[in-house]
Amino acid sequence: MPYADVIAGHSFEALAADPSRAEDPLETLIAQVNRLATLLLRQYYPDKAYAYFGEFLRHVRVISLQDLEPVLEERLTKGEMRALRQLDLLVQGQLREADKPTDLFLAVEVSAVVDANDVARAQHRATLLRKAGFRAIPVAAGDEATEGAQATARQQAVLLMQDGLTYNWEEALADALAA
Repeated sequence: MPYADVIAGHSFEALAADPSRAEDPLETLIAQVNRLATLLLRQYYPDKAYAYFGEFLRHVRVISLQDLEPVLEERLTKGEMRALRQLDLLVQGQLREADKPTDLFLAVEVSAVVDANDVARAQHRATLLRKAGFRAIPVAAGDEATEGAQATARQQAVLLMQDGLTYNWEEALADALAA
């Protein structure tokens, strides 16, 4: 079976017999391309963490949740730990515009097309880090963002990074510093 048929999950013969099914393979292909783009971005963001977050933070470094595990396990439930382990990227640094060194963590969810669910996951995981005693800012990052993602990010004070542009930094920072 040709590769394009395998990707779409349908044979061309089946599509010729029932043309009304033609949208399904296209939607499937688009979804698969978006998943592939998301996987690539999840590898790209850690490599370029300073480029993306250096505007806001000094001493930017990507860290593993394993480095924080003893403290996290002490302060979070098993269910909360399970949710936090799904975090795409954890970045640590010091607030660039501060009178005294202020450590911050960025709970980053990465998706090719950021939607409201990505924003909500970033918010939830930053909340878990805050519960464990870390000053955390939720971040939803990707090449594009839906209108729902943009609205939710504004409402929930989540830093939205879209194709290299940032939105809601001041609100997200104020929310993290008030927590």
